[in-house]
Amino acid sequence: MCYNNQTLACQAICTLNELLHHPELAVEATRIRIVPRFVKTLSSDNVIIVQRSLLCIKHLSMQPMGIAHIIENVHIIANIRDCIRHPHSSIIRCQAAQTVNALVHNYFAVQTLAEHGYVKAIMKCINETKDLNLLEPISYPSITEMKDLLAAHLDSLLRLLDNGDEAKVALMSEGVFDLSPFLTGDCMMLKKAVASLFVEVAKHPIGKTGIVSHGLIPVLCREVTYSHGKEIRTKMASVLQFATIHREGRKQAFECGLIDSLVKFLPLNNVSLDMKKYVINTLTNLAELPEGRKCLKNILGDSKITILLHFEHDASIIRSIKNLYSVINWEP
Repeated sequence: MCYNNQTLACQAICTLNELLHHPELAVEATRIRIVPRFVKTLSSDNVIIVQRSLLCIKHLSMQPMGIAHIIENVHIIANIRDCIRHPHSSIIRCQAAQTVNALVHNYFAVQTLAEHGYVKAIMKCINETKDLNLLEPISYPSITEMKDLLAAHLDSLLRLLDNGDEAKVALMSEGVFDLSPFLTGDCMMLKKAVASLFVEVAKHPIGKTGIVSHGLIPVLCREVTYSHGKEIRTKMASVLQFATIHREGRKQAFECGLIDSLVKFLPLNNVSLDMKKYVINTLTNLAELPEGRKCLKNILGDSKITILLHFEHDASIIRSIKNLYSVINWEP
């Protein structure tokens, strides 16, 4: 590729991008080690050259050797990370989001990207994008484009969390709890994505504390009660089962009337197996409070528990119901 003549370089990279749509040609491109060539094109001041380079890398990442060549090249990894927060072009930012989302479908890429600061870079881009006051000089042609960028980044973050607790800590240090307004927003796609992130964050001890200290318990309680869609309610219930392990989280959830909201899911005839588990686990956590035990004993009682056990067939749920019953009837 000729880098001095931008017109020729632009034509070449566009042609290459078209060719790489074909798997057999992508394999051949990988064989002749084309990946290092993108180190320079990713640094170009031409938006089209950079955007098409990112698209080429996305195509190559779908080949076993392609992804291997990409993640072993520290310069490529650094350049893609810089594109995530490109200072002038929303086109480059959006393509970078899609390319990173393609890369994180590979386990080894997840490890490499996490080690090279992608969690922080993505969170910074999300925080800049969701705050319209920070978009200058970046401007997005449409709200849809912004939502697609956010959705791709949120999915990438979820996959990067597979790298372990270090990735979760990095996510929390960059303000993941500031994404909570998406939980009450109208965009179901972003709502699900942020809820999924909070499920993983809530598994970490610092995450539980963060959810409580950032005032998310009342939000989660409202959403599990009133949100439209079973999937959303299930995710909210999953976050709550972890957040209510925290003593202050239990207290806040009880004060929000979560017990009354959750018992409405009982009996569990038309509820998914996951939702059953989350509801019962959360009620068990709330029963750790003296006032929670008293409330649940009044609402459920021996007869209601017996009915639940009679109609339940899943062994793990039966064990959870029995555990709930023992906690409700525990005498200090």
